[in-house]
Parts: sequence; structure tokens; C-alpha cells
Amino acid sequence: MKTKCIDVSKSKLHSIPDNVWRTLSNMDHVDLSRNQLTVLPTFLGSENITFRWLALHDNPLRCTCEDKWIRGWLQSLGQGLFVPRDQPPAVCGSPARLQKRNILSLNDYDFCRNLNDDKNSNDEKISSDELERYIIEVSEILAKVVAIILPVCVIISLRCMWTETGDKLLAVGSLQMFKKIVTSFVVFGDS
Repeated sequence: MKTKCIDVSKSKLHSIPDNVWRTLSNMDHVDLSRNQLTVLPTFLGSENITFRWLALHDNPLRCTCEDKWIRGWLQSLGQGLFVPRDQPPAVCGSPARLQKRNILSLNDYDFCRNLNDDKNSNDEKISSDELERYIIEVSEILAKVVAIILPVCVIISLRCMWTETGDKLLAVGSLQMFKKIVTSFVVFGDS
């Protein structure tokens, strides 16, 4: 007699070996709900493993970028994925920003954004206002650097022109142009 149904709900399972997943997919009814499963094997999606009836609710599944395939796989199960009345069929257990979120309602961005947040969850986050102030401050510093470097480059060019041409009129005209450039940059740098 073949086993058609297996109920290992509330069994405190943390993982299931790959060969057991393959065996389970041949059964009519598989209840893995209310366990401690965090990771599902990727071959479930890549080998298109399906279930006639599968319950996965109340497992703290990991929802990182490498796990984004799970959403598509769960969707592919269609009616085979049991959806309890009062909760989603599968939720994230980690990272913290996605805890208790319905996996089927996430998109790739949700799975993959802010990868460093989990590693540095205690780090201070920068607000958009702080970021804007930082960008303005850096821009002002860069403008001042350009205002200092550009005149030096022009002076070097003038020296080369003076030496190569021997034409004092060309050098004087270039010097007047240089003064205009410097004046415009100094005014721009101070604003």
C-alpha cells in the first residue's frame, strides 16, 4: 500500500533532505505547515517540482535575493498550494524588514533591495534630506577644487604659449581671457 498523504505539521522540522522533497512531490497530500523551515531547495523551481496539495504556512522562510525564485515556484503550484482562510500560504521569516510578509505579494525588488541592511541592521540610516545636503556639500567642494585647478592649468598653458610663440600680444590676449575665466570661477565658487 502506497502512502498518499503525509502530515508532519508541528514537527519542529528545520530542513528536509533533497531526496525526501522528491519523494514528497509524488504524494497526494503533504502538510509541512507550522514547522521551522527557513530554506527551500532551489531544484524545486529549476526542475519544476510540483505538488497536488502542499501546505507550507507558518514556516519562517528566508526571503533574500537568492530566494526570489520561491515566489514564482509557489505561484506555479496554483491550486496545489494550500491557502489557509486567515493567513497567507507562505511568509518570510527573515530578513527582519520582510518578516511575516506574504511571499506571493513580494516582487524582485523586495527580495533584493538593501542587502547590507541585514548585515548592518544597527547602522544609522541616512535620510533623503541628509543625502541631499551631503550631495550639495560635495558639489560645492568640487566647484572650489575646479576653481583652483583650472587657473593653474590656464597659467601652465599661457607659459607654454609665451615660450613657444614668442608673441607677446598673444600672451597678453590670453592673459586677459584668463582673468575673465578666473573671475567667473571665483564668483561661482563663492556662491
